[in-house]
Amino acid sequence: MPSGFEQSDLAFAMEEVDAEQRAIDTLGTQTRWQFYPVRVENGRFRAEIGGLPGHRLQFGVAR
Repeated sequence: MPSGFEQSDLAFAMEEVDAEQRAIDTLGTQTRWQFYPVRVENGRFRAEIGGLPGHRLQFGVAR
């Protein structure tokens, strides 16, 4: 984790298809980013989610 940041500054983001959209082509599909909390265990970032229906995934650190 970058110096000066705390565990509460971490987030896991998953891009999901908007509820009214069909995921046929990612260029014309409306999506939204859903954010989940992250914790650090044994030097690794860990987020618990119920599944991975997303197009893109990323971990981020911000204030």
